[in-house]
Amino acid sequence: MSTNRPDEHVLPFVDLSTIAKNMKRAGQPTVNREPDKLSSYSNTQLIFIFDSIHYVLKAEKALKKEDIPCELIPVPREISSDCGMALAIDESAGGVARERLAEHHLEFSIFRKAGKGYFKAPV
Repeated sequence: MSTNRPDEHVLPFVDLSTIAKNMKRAGQPTVNREPDKLSSYSNTQLIFIFDSIHYVLKAEKALKKEDIPCELIPVPREISSDCGMALAIDESAGGVARERLAEHHLEFSIFRKAGKGYFKAPV
């Protein structure tokens, strides 16, 4: 049997949605965690998904070096991925971005927003 020292606090696991609901009921302000609200990316942008954060950062560096605008964003909840971050790239720069990322031998999936969901776009 373990005992806690007086300066230690053991807290039960509570997911963030439960905390947000409780704060809302108490009239306290909550942080909006919706991906679309966190970022300025719009419906005309493509979401590039990678297998790891290492590849996301490598892709971001490669695209910024080529002056291709991209934004590091959290992966939208509607998209399943092994990595929690993605790149949002304007659709008009999507073709050039695909070529540059292929030159760097980076594998990725592309999603496009459709209504409230996302669908996979051809690579």
